[in-house]
Amino acid sequence: MLYLLRSFGRNGITILNIGYAKDFKKELARYQDEYNPGAQEVNHRPGDEVDETILHLYLHDLGYNEFMDNWYCDCQDVINIFNLDQRRIDEEVWKKRNKIFSEDKLKDHKVAEAYSKLLKSIP
Repeated sequence: MLYLLRSFGRNGITILNIGYAKDFKKELARYQDEYNPGAQEVNHRPGDEVDETILHLYLHDLGYNEFMDNWYCDCQDVINIFNLDQRRIDEEVWKKRNKIFSEDKLKDHKVAEAYSKLLKSIP
């Protein structure tokens, strides 16, 4: 299950977190207990860890900062993209593959796995 959470960053700025969990409700409760009791669910949808990686790659330019690769600005663009059908996200990432999948990025196991999935599924 892919999830989209709204949480609070520094100076009270709201930011969005995209992640994957087998049990979303349990993950939300854990996050609220350990990090931020005010975190709120924005949405969740079917997906796996590879879909999460593809989504992170697609949203890279909307990232909160370069050190937090699963955190994004709290903006409607991120929410709209999260809500797209995964097939559409896959197609958009594939169109931009030359920019997204650099040789250095492909050294990362998760990124290589995402590339492999797209290679097999996009005509």
